[in-house]
Amino acid sequence: MDIHIYVCFSRKLQSGYSRLRIEELKRYVKGLLEKHVEENDETNMVKRLELIDAVQRLGLGYHFEREIQTALEAIIASSSSHKWAESLHACALRFRLLRQAGIPVSPDIFKGFKDDNGGFKAQIVRDVKGLLELYEASYLGLTGEDIMEEAKAFAVKHLTQIVHNNDANNVDEYSNLVMMQVKHSLELPLQWRMQRAETSWSIQLCQDREHDISPLLQLAKLDFNLVQRLHQNELEELTSWWKNLGLIENLEFARDPLVVSFLWAIGITSHPEMGECRKAMAKVAVMVHIIDDVYDVYGYLDELELFTTAIERWDINELDKLPRYLQLCFLAVYNTGNEMSYVNLKQQGFNSMPYIQKAWADLCGSYLEEARAYHYGSIQNLEQYLRIASKSVASSIVLIQGYLFSPTEILQNDALDLFKDVDPNLTRLTSIIVRLTNDLASSKGELERGDVVKAVECCMRESKLSEEAAREHINWMIGEMWKMVNEDICSSNPMLPPTYVNLAVNVARASHYIYKHQNSKASSVVKDKSRAMTLLFDVL
Repeated sequence: MDIHIYVCFSRKLQSGYSRLRIEELKRYVKGLLEKHVEENDETNMVKRLELIDAVQRLGLGYHFEREIQTALEAIIASSSSHKWAESLHACALRFRLLRQAGIPVSPDIFKGFKDDNGGFKAQIVRDVKGLLELYEASYLGLTGEDIMEEAKAFAVKHLTQIVHNNDANNVDEYSNLVMMQVKHSLELPLQWRMQRAETSWSIQLCQDREHDISPLLQLAKLDFNLVQRLHQNELEELTSWWKNLGLIENLEFARDPLVVSFLWAIGITSHPEMGECRKAMAKVAVMVHIIDDVYDVYGYLDELELFTTAIERWDINELDKLPRYLQLCFLAVYNTGNEMSYVNLKQQGFNSMPYIQKAWADLCGSYLEEARAYHYGSIQNLEQYLRIASKSVASSIVLIQGYLFSPTEILQNDALDLFKDVDPNLTRLTSIIVRLTNDLASSKGELERGDVVKAVECCMRESKLSEEAAREHINWMIGEMWKMVNEDICSSNPMLPPTYVNLAVNVARASHYIYKHQNSKASSVVKDKSRAMTLLFDVL
């Protein structure tokens, strides 16, 4: 597939008119947001909530961050009478939007929808939109919030029944589209979804729903296509870099991971101003794919010991001790890391080499631990497995590299000290989510080809569970990890810059998108490339 042909064709669909029209539509949407703030009453609060939700789902939130923050503050200020709390849809939507923004809000508001016996009221079942919003809100719950778990169980049970019975009698005139939303949400909640892919899906849903295209939808389509063009340009640059590196031509075992790596980068951030961040993360992810295969399957243990030492020392003098294929791998990592550090120093004025070197040393150290465990047949319990596997999943190195290449005006140099000795807790949590979602997508074939034992097998062996029960437990663990991630979002930890928090949370979201419906590495390559091409080249 010739990427250059796709890029040239799609560029013809862009014009100066599109940019002018985008600015015009942005002014219109900004006016809507400000109007709803000025009309500060209970009736308009629901419209305000729905507008904010629509703007964010359509991928336009980054244009209106200040207006959305002002609107949310107005919503908090106008909520004293709680008349809106009689609507499950409004109550749950308000709760979700505030928690998404990191604004503290109590789940006790949902007690108003419970009966005298402590269960949720039966009439809620007839409010499909409200029930769906309750379901989405429940995934913003924190550890220990039992009412949110009850809400989730209640919503899942009744939404599943509605889908099963195809009972759309209680929904509005767009019943088929609401049912599409229900099925989509039950597959994966909004809080766990990769934002760029969700934007594409939401735009297409709105196109099916609207007889006349609204200004908001027009803006969403134009913006999506314009950002898509930026991503295409970045992929062109990365393709040139990857070809010039020439690594894949010299390593017969290597997969071509470029498009898949860039899909990860888009999943972590699609923001137009984060292009350098995306390219840096994609380069690191490409290297990670290659080095991961070396440790998992192709390298002999004694060779891997030498390679790990060379990476830890970051010493070119170690090169002669390595076989040719590992010399190529070492130089690719070494030269790319040094080049990135040089760019940081030249453009942003700080030396990132210690962070880059440590990140690679930690990653290769975890790979070596896994290789030793496989070689010696060591039996690990789930806790021991996750201690190493949450590092070898490589989220940390991708996030650090991405943060180092964030725009200078948002990069907080003092925050870099967090990465010197130990990863932030948020990195650990999201890394475990990535690892567990990856393991759920793994197949027995991967174990047979040389991969280490995964979380499912550890769980089966340790707790004497069937594979189905072990998978249920892993899914439960993912949910528990997400609760702790939500706590970090809501805590507004001053030590973690918002940019880094967004990157870290989005790497977990990307893993759900990329690993869903996979059952082997071989099939995943085809699926990932197909989905990447859809996001990169299908014009909306």
